[in-house]
Amino acid sequence: MNDINLHELEAIELDEPQPIDDLADLDVGDRVRIDERRRPLTVVELGTRVKGDNRIDEEVRVPMVRLEGHWPGAREVVLTHQLDRTPYYDEDDQVRQRLEVNDAIVDMDLGREHDVRRTHVVGAAGRASLDGGEEVTA
Repeated sequence: MNDINLHELEAIELDEPQPIDDLADLDVGDRVRIDERRRPLTVVELGTRVKGDNRIDEEVRVPMVRLEGHWPGAREVVLTHQLDRTPYYDEDDQVRQRLEVNDAIVDMDLGREHDVRRTHVVGAAGRASLDGGEEVTA
């Protein structure tokens, strides 16, 4: 990525925080609040992780985002969606393995579920500065 300070991108404050159920709805430069935190974090990177299960021949693509605060001492947070790997019985009463993406958004480090709300959306000038941004795959 170029030398743009993502915390200084033009961002439009929303009248009301917007609940985020799908991390794929976020863009680099958006600002979000996690749980009851007072200060928003900036989306600095978007990505996708591909997860599979060796018990079944299936893969899912799971969105993930990296967030940073703009103040000294702010910690980096990487969020993704929780996976559901619970077994279930099919119509023939055979045990099958599930591999699905849940709506729950979790911290990649701690696995703790979080409530995410967008407070600012990156403006057109900010998007132009990013040249479309970069997406990484993990």
